Order: sequence, then C-alpha cells, then structure tokens
Amino acid sequence: MRQWVIGTWVLLIALFGWWQGAESEWESTGVLVLDISRSMQDNDPHNIRGDGEQTFIDLLSSVEGSHLGIIFFGAKARVMTPITPIQRETTKRLKDGLPPVDSRAQRTEIGLGIARGLEVLEGRGGTRYLVVMSDGELDRSGRAAQKWTHDDELALRELRALYPKLRQENIPVFTIALTEASRKALAGGAEPAPHEPVQMTAGEMLLQEIADSTHGKFYRILRQRDYLDAFLDIFLHVRPPTLYTRPRQADAKFFLNRFDSEAIVFGPRDMVMVTPDGSRFGLGLPASAKNTWIRVYPYQHWSLAIVSRPLGNLSTYEGTYQLVDQSGNPVHDHKVLVHSAITLAWEHPPKPKYSSYEVLPIVVKVQSLGMSSLQEDPSLAEFLQGAEIVASVWLPHSPLPMSQRLAPLNRDGQFVFAGAFEETTREGEYRLEVELLSEQHPSLNRKLSAVFTVGSPYFHFAILRHGPKASTRVLESRNGLAQTPVYAGDQVELLAELAGGTVVDFHREPTVRAEVMREGQPWQVLPLDRVREGDTVRYRSRLITVPAAGTYTVTFRAEGSAMAEVWDDRLVSTRSLRVNPVQIVFPGQLQVSPLPWTMGRIVKYVALGGSAIGLAVAAGLAVIAQFVRVPLRGWLLSTGQGTPQLLVLNGNPRGKTWRRLFPKTCVTIGTDSRCDYPLELRDTGVEIDAEVYVGPWWERTGAIYLRSRRQPSHISVNGAEVIGTEGVLLKDEETIEKPTHVRFGHYEMTFDV
Repeated sequence: MRQWVIGTWVLLIALFGWWQGAESEWESTGVLVLDISRSMQDNDPHNIRGDGEQTFIDLLSSVEGSHLGIIFFGAKARVMTPITPIQRETTKRLKDGLPPVDSRAQRTEIGLGIARGLEVLEGRGGTRYLVVMSDGELDRSGRAAQKWTHDDELALRELRALYPKLRQENIPVFTIALTEASRKALAGGAEPAPHEPVQMTAGEMLLQEIADSTHGKFYRILRQRDYLDAFLDIFLHVRPPTLYTRPRQADAKFFLNRFDSEAIVFGPRDMVMVTPDGSRFGLGLPASAKNTWIRVYPYQHWSLAIVSRPLGNLSTYEGTYQLVDQSGNPVHDHKVLVHSAITLAWEHPPKPKYSSYEVLPIVVKVQSLGMSSLQEDPSLAEFLQGAEIVASVWLPHSPLPMSQRLAPLNRDGQFVFAGAFEETTREGEYRLEVELLSEQHPSLNRKLSAVFTVGSPYFHFAILRHGPKASTRVLESRNGLAQTPVYAGDQVELLAELAGGTVVDFHREPTVRAEVMREGQPWQVLPLDRVREGDTVRYRSRLITVPAAGTYTVTFRAEGSAMAEVWDDRLVSTRSLRVNPVQIVFPGQLQVSPLPWTMGRIVKYVALGGSAIGLAVAAGLAVIAQFVRVPLRGWLLSTGQGTPQLLVLNGNPRGKTWRRLFPKTCVTIGTDSRCDYPLELRDTGVEIDAEVYVGPWWERTGAIYLRSRRQPSHISVNGAEVIGTEGVLLKDEETIEKPTHVRFGHYEMTFDV
C-alpha cells in the first residue's frame, strides 16, 4: 500500500515540476502538524503520516516559492523541521533528514501543536496554512483516563481560544482524520457505498470543528482515493495562480486551448481518453507514435493521464477531449487540472485597509507566463474583445454584491482593465472578486479575490447654513442626511475637516473640491481652501446662495497621492516604492424647500401687493382721465369780415362709430387741410393752426381751452393774444352765459357753448 501511494506521488510531482518557473512571485508557507500519541499506533499502523511528509514535500517542490515546517505533538509540541524553502535541488536531502514518526507520547495536546504552528508562521508572507494529521483524540490527562476530566476540558478551551487568532491572521487549518475507518480503507478493506453514512467519531468531530472555525477544510479517509484527493485538494487551496481545476461535466468532456500548457486527468483505471482528432488512449490500447504528448499511467485503482502542449503544430492539441470507459460511455468520476499560461493578476493590488469614503481603484491585467508576448497574439486579443471583466464587491453583512464591468485602458503592449468603487461608506470587512468571463471560451475564465477592511474616515464633510443669528450644519458625512431644513435663498458653505484617520498617508497635501448638481444637471464646481482654526485643519468654500427649491447633489472630492511599497513584476525579486493616487469621495444630497410663509413674509407680500394695486389703480385712472372726459361741445360763428361760416365743435367731427364710445376731447382749427375745421387763408390772411380741447376731470368743471400749435400764433381771445403752447380758457361753468370773441388773424369769430 505504501509503495502505491509513494509511486503515485512521484509521478504527480514530476508533472508539477515542469511548472515551477510559471509563477515566480507566488509564495506559500505551511506547517505539517503530526500527531505522535500512542493512539496513533492503532489508527495509523502503516505510518501514513510519514508518507504524508514525503509526498507533501515532493508536491510543494514542484513550484518555486513553497516553504514548509514540521511539528510533532503529543504531551508537548516540538519543531522537528523549521520553516525551510522547498527546492527540487534540495528535496532529497531534506527528506533524508526528516526524523522518524513514532507514536509513543502518553498524552494528546492538539492545541499545543496548533499554537506552536501559529508561532512558527508568525511574520511569514504569502499564503500561510497548517495541515494537521491526527485521530482528533484530545487527552491531556493521559490515555489511561477513561472519562472526560477537568484537564481535558481546560485543554479544549485553550484550543478554541486559538480560533479567533487564526481567523484574524488568515491562517486556515486543514485537518486529515486518521481513524479506524482510514486504516481499513488504506489497507484495501471494504469501502462504504458512495452515499452510505459513516458515523463520525468524537475525534473526527473535533477535527471538523477546527477546520470549520479557521476557514480550512476537513478530510475523512473512507476510501483509497480519499487520501490522494485530500493532499491534492490542500495543494489546490494554496496553489499558484496558474493552476486551475476544470468543472466536472456530465458528458466527461473538457476543452484545451493553445494557452493551456499541461493537463492532469485523474479517472478510473480502465478509462480511455478520446482526443479532438478521434485518437484513443488508455490502459491496454496501443500508444500512438505521433502523439507522444499524451501519456497514461495506470495504478491499482486509478489512472493518471498527462496531456502536454506539443511544440509546433497545435491543431491536434487544441479542442475538446472526452473521458469514456471501454464501452464508450462517459466517465463521471474524474478530475481535470490544467496549468494555463494565461492569468488574471492585479496591476495595483488592493490595500488591506481603507478609510471611509476612500475610493477603491480596481486595476487588473491579463498576462502570459512562459509564452510569447500576448500583444503579438491576435487570437488572445480577439478573445479579450469578446470577453468581459467584472468586479464585484460585497459590503459588510450584505447578501448581494455591487458589480461593475471594468473598462480597458489604452496602454501600449498591455491588456489592462480598470474601474473604481466609491461605496466604502460602512466600516467593516469587504470582499472583492474580479472575474474574467467569456461565453465563447469558458476554459479561459479566471477569478481574483481579495479581502480588505474599511476603517474610520480621514475627512468629515459637511454643509453649513449661515442664518441671520448663527451657522448650523445641515448635512454631515457622519449620517449623510439633512438634519435641519434648507430653504431657497439661504446661504450655505461647504466644509471638509480632518477626522484624524491614519489609514491614508497622503504624500502631498490633497486637493479638495465639491461638485454641485442641481436637478441632475451640473451647476457649480467649488474649490475648498485650507484654513487652520486652532488645532483643527479645515477646508472651506466661499458662500453660495441656493437660488431655488429642488434637489441638489453635492459630491466632495479629496484627491492626492500616497507612497506604497509594491512588488514590481518587471524586475526580478525587486520591491519598489510607487506613488499611488488616492481619492476620497462623499456624495451627499440636499433637498431645498421653498421659503415658508411666515407672518413677516405675509406682511411683506401684502404690502408689495397693495403697492402694486395702488400703482395699477393710478395708471388706470390716468388712462380713464385721458379718454373718459366731458365731450367737447360748442360752436364758432364768424362776426367780422370774410366768408361767414358756422363751425359746430364736438367730439366726433368725422362721425366714426368707435368715437361714440370714446369721443375726442379736442379738435383742430386752421388753414391746414388736415385740420378738423378748416379756415380760408384769404379770410385769415396768415396761417393758423389752433386746437380747442377739454381739460382733465380734476381741473375746472366744464372748462374748454384754446391753444396754438404755431408761433407766433396770430390768435387772440377777448383781445388777449395766445402766447406759447399753453391753453387759454374759452369757457367754464362760471362764464358759460358769456360769448367769447376769438380772432384768427383777420378773421373774427364768436365762441359759445
């Protein structure tokens, strides 16, 4: 049995060794925590723990960046092998120097072993994890004790006290249960049916609790394949980013494209692989001389097929493969691992911590490992045009994410996609996932994930309303809602003040501004200038007047840059300082109401309305006075030399109908043909242009006047010459019985009413 396990892993490690140069930046550090208590003499008589040491070291040696340590625990925990880089060149020497795994300890202290592993991992970078192989029996009081004692209860409490620390440090614990069931399975005994329930022991339940409480995974060895699957699954959890597991299809088909370097296929011993060109490979089938890039290795219960990308022509390599049995039926129990040259990586990795309202920039890139430049490959460029990269962020305690599609950046020679997430308004832990999705080429789908926390804000933003007596804050970033009403015509000021957060470290003083939109349309962009008021640093805008009621959206922006230590993938094993842009955004909404009706406003508008009405009445009276007067009535009769004539003066000399409603208040008399009542020039001897009119209603009652429109006038009334354009009284109620003598040049007439 042991030879079968070791043989399987030797071949598997040889395959993983071809991939060791694929990802130089990947790094992982793990610790094998092995139980050496006496109970393991019964549960692991074939010393599978020792095989686990050997095979897991071989597995990790297939990729660069792996580190491993080994701890034995029983009554106490000892570091048997400190954290050591796992390299292919030194693997044999490392394995030869491993201490033998015995089972002589009198007591079992799982908590001590995990605590010691946590200490060993302290300060290590990259992916960190623990692998515990034990029967799960917790026995501080000694194996002779047949009942649960106070010491055992204390040991369990100490173990559970480690869970928060492991979660905080993001160190998962993978537990492999070695019990009586695993002993029978690995010895070739009868295996339970696929869905047959197998009762868990108390030790297995404790191992499952440890894994679940630390975001790890628990493995039971109930069948021979479970041992292989357990270590393979652990490796997949801490794998380099270029190794992917293909989803299992019902028809046992999988697709390989030109960007896939190798594939490992696990299946039943008698499985047959059908290639895209129809060739068949499997146990008992003759190997094809032309297809040397496919090899099948049968084992006791399983077969391992290795598909390697050939050099040169890829027409027979790229396409759909299928796993069938000897009768041609699909094989359902299989697993496919693919090492792809195409990866989705961070261009700017997210920070572990952000301040509230700080913008999360999301920048990723599609890159090639071990292939020709992607920019020179038109097929990948075409694929990326039909694909989309979607970023999803889960807010704290939110069941659904907020998603957005990342846009490509126009960078020469790079496939870079970027976006931004501004909804960092809650404090707590956030989860970010970025997916490369293609319906046409699902085999190239990729995913990145990261976890970050949002802490206290760096800035507090507010809107101040300046009233006649005092200033009040109507909107604050602490709650995002207006606290007091704002009315049209109010004066407001925009404010940003340092809140004392330490997450953001600006390289230079930030630029602060506010963008104001009114009813969804851009209105104003206001810069905020820095002022120092005692120990508080604030940024203030000028006073602005809110012109009208409506919805106003105010977006505060603080923009600057910060220094960050980052890995520069253009230089080998080099870290560099990079200036990253930092942006803090707070969007606030302000609802402005119309000015309320107060007693002062009522009095004001009543006064204004009364004034307007008075002006309107005065204007109306003036109009009425202009048109509605006593009609002009009277006559002029010649009394001297000249052609005798009688001029009957009235308001309607032309007899138009509309004049009956609005009679004229004046008539003209003169030698001009345009006058209402003409005179003969031979009678007057000089040119005459006179006007007889009725005075306004507020003047003397019944007054009739005469004035000249020409100077000199050559007109006299009762012997008095008419001078200028001022009217001369002809008649009023007091003189209505007396005739008035009027002389137009040489022509004399008498006026009467």
